[in-house]
Amino acid sequence: MTNQEILNRFFEYLRIKGYSPRTIEEYQSTLNRFAVYLAAHQQQISGLAAGDLADYRTALYYQQYRGNPLSLATQANTLARLRTLFQFLAKENLILHDPTASLELPKLPRRLPKDILTAREAKKILDAVDINAPLGLRDRAILELLYSSGIRVSELTGLQLADLDLSQGLLAVQGKGDKPRVVPIGQFARRYLREYLDRARPKETKETALFLSNRGLPMDKQRIAKICGYWAMRAGIKKKVTPHTWRHTCATELLKNAVDIRYIQELLGHASLKTTQIYTKVTIKDLKRVHAKYHPREKSMN
Repeated sequence: MTNQEILNRFFEYLRIKGYSPRTIEEYQSTLNRFAVYLAAHQQQISGLAAGDLADYRTALYYQQYRGNPLSLATQANTLARLRTLFQFLAKENLILHDPTASLELPKLPRRLPKDILTAREAKKILDAVDINAPLGLRDRAILELLYSSGIRVSELTGLQLADLDLSQGLLAVQGKGDKPRVVPIGQFARRYLREYLDRARPKETKETALFLSNRGLPMDKQRIAKICGYWAMRAGIKKKVTPHTWRHTCATELLKNAVDIRYIQELLGHASLKTTQIYTKVTIKDLKRVHAKYHPREKSMN
């Protein structure tokens, strides 16, 4: 098989597995650049060894995009996608050995979430929403749900009416990789969701999506992002507020209130606890303050 035939087979595999069109486009962009590199070096994907992939990693280090070196994150993403490709090829018996098995990815610094809202800022935004208008009531329900559950914006836009159980205060969510989970929703979110369904969501519609636009259609991620930014601006919040800001804020508030990080992992739908542990760094100042105030050895110094 030619390199392009191999890649086309892999892209079809991604489609069958349910990868989003955007993710598939990102894989295509990355792997097509890899194919150009292989063509320049007269190499075939099926014949690559570990040393060849190490050479490509070195080439990435010196590669530039629009006059600037590739970031470590871009290098790591490229190599991670190559690893996924070769794992697929090994599984399909199209290669004997996976040349990426021992390939090390660049180590990225763990970045703290930016612009997390304080509890006061969050309340200020929520209170700024005009719930007298149907769309305002819908927006309040959206923001309350994001804050209460910490779900991703992609998970929110995929919600159906059948996913919501207001009597039990539970929400069925389809997470990354089509992994389902059930998350609890708080009293405020339940209250505004109920009001939205009773007073604001169009009654005469066949649409089953939970949240609908002013045209009665399912909402997309861009619309949700605009709602988050708009009401933050109306509340006088200078920070950039996105759906992910509410997710980070939810997780941080729970951690600050001594919720076991394993429960936060389950709530957010993180596959690895390492992903969740980034929030422990966010609250280190609070931890130091509490330690200084309450630890018996510290108290004796005051």
